Amino acid sequence: MLKNAPRSGVVLVGSTSEIGHSILHELEPTDKTPLFLLGRDKNSTSLVSNWPGPVTFLHCELQNINEIKNVFENLRNMCRIDFAIVASAHLPTELNDENFDSVLETFNTNSTGIALVLSCLSSIMSESGGTLVLISSVATLRPRIKNFTYGASKLSADFFALGLAAKHRGGLLDIKVVRPGYVFSKLSQSFPVAPFATHPSRVARDVIRGINRSQNVIYSPRILGIVMWTLRILPSRLFHQL
Repeated sequence: MLKNAPRSGVVLVGSTSEIGHSILHELEPTDKTPLFLLGRDKNSTSLVSNWPGPVTFLHCELQNINEIKNVFENLRNMCRIDFAIVASAHLPTELNDENFDSVLETFNTNSTGIALVLSCLSSIMSESGGTLVLISSVATLRPRIKNFTYGASKLSADFFALGLAAKHRGGLLDIKVVRPGYVFSKLSQSFPVAPFATHPSRVARDVIRGINRSQNVIYSPRILGIVMWTLRILPSRLFHQL
């Protein structure tokens, strides 16, 4: 469990994210801790039926810049936020890597949209403090033929979050970047299983452990940190053969 359980508001951006909901399950909120679910599916509130405090759904389309700004302006006035998870993602197949609409949707969601969300949340939370968690991916570390569009789009948000973390270092806001490998979920079910595959619940436990240990970048499973460091220094030809 989290050492300092959230007492003020909790936000999950990506209201149906399985990793996001698994992290929520690891928290210890009070019966007064409000939860805000941001996403497209209003029915996602049924996924948190055990949350003890009030639950509010806010429609947020990450490809709509004005909607993002309006949602977070309203959120700023609703409650102090001291824990936020940004877990929205679009995962295309590389069969569509030259499809204009697919590439545009992927980057608008995973890159531009997420960067704007991170900017809004950091502005709100830096005033009173808290923890902001971005669910990134090990796909950001080196391009692979099977998911380079996804990896490239996630890399932008990953890099942006690390920059925000450096900007706020020593302040009240703590920003964590989580890089899981292949996670069994609805998002990945059409893709072949990769080595070191794990489940959302395992990612959630690794996230909480990493936060409690003051890690800035959290890998799940943890061995992926070593594996990906090794793969990054391999010559390209050998890397793609592997």
